Amino acid sequence: MRKTFFLLALLLPLWCSASGASVRDAWLSMPDSLSPYLDKNLRQELVELYDLKVKAEVKNLLNGNSVMDSLTTDYLSVKLSPSATLQMQMLPTAGGDSMICLVRSYYGPAAESEVTLYHKDWTLAQTLNLTEGGVGAYVAKPDTMSSERFQTLTDYLSPLLVEAQLQPANATLLLRPSVPLASKVDRKAVEAIVTARKLKWTGREFSAR
Repeated sequence: MRKTFFLLALLLPLWCSASGASVRDAWLSMPDSLSPYLDKNLRQELVELYDLKVKAEVKNLLNGNSVMDSLTTDYLSVKLSPSATLQMQMLPTAGGDSMICLVRSYYGPAAESEVTLYHKDWTLAQTLNLTEGGVGAYVAKPDTMSSERFQTLTDYLSPLLVEAQLQPANATLLLRPSVPLASKVDRKAVEAIVTARKLKWTGREFSAR
């Protein structure tokens, strides 16, 4: 049993490389047009620094600092700047291959994300519509709240901006609306009606079912 486990441990990295399932490979082959902060050399430097178990930080192309804070076989996250982050995950497909999920988020004054799916050669497969269903998809009226108060708080979510966060452990997208126009007091009240959405990767798409 121990010999079998040892053999699998040796073969797994080779299998991941052969199947193209490594997020590291996708990160290094990513077109520079999708990464205005980091060209291939800087992305390679981040990986090398992370492997050395030191702070993986580089001076980016926009004269700021970018930091890689997570890197596994199928997932990575990078803080591109104080106002921008990037997450990438390799998602297994029903056909036994893999796709790249790229989540780019921007903060200022409110959080807003773009979620795109790519084939392994970085051809675009799909751009997710995070505002599908409108504000109604992200709110729920408490029983104790009047309809008038609920509508007032709902109006704070227009225009609808959505922040997405990859949950790599279970290949899930967590979606939450931003509240750009509310005061601190009103923001707390709006949070009482906000409902996060979870989309699970099915092997073909992200689905709420």
